[in-house]
Amino acid sequence: MNRPILTEPGVSYFLKETLKKCKIKKDVEMNNLMNLGLFITFVTITCSLLYYKFKTRPTEEDREKVKRLKREYFVNRVRQLESKKAKYQAIKQGMMQELLTGKTRLI
Repeated sequence: MNRPILTEPGVSYFLKETLKKCKIKKDVEMNNLMNLGLFITFVTITCSLLYYKFKTRPTEEDREKVKRLKREYFVNRVRQLESKKAKYQAIKQGMMQELLTGKTRLI
């Protein structure tokens, strides 16, 4: 016994081809949406990084302040070292004087 055919052979072919085209169109649209989403994400991350980089940069006043503080630190450090050097030279001079006068003897 033959089963009854509910659609004509041409209609079945038409429906299959239409569904294939719909699937292809859907895939293209999904790819476009995915690409757009990734592009927006990339732009957002890039803009955020650039904003962070340039927003956190010190101003000209801050850079001058840091330079001045560094300069003051090094000048003070040099002065401290020069005063230590002068102190040790005075001690050395005193010890040499004691050795020459005979107050202290080396054994």
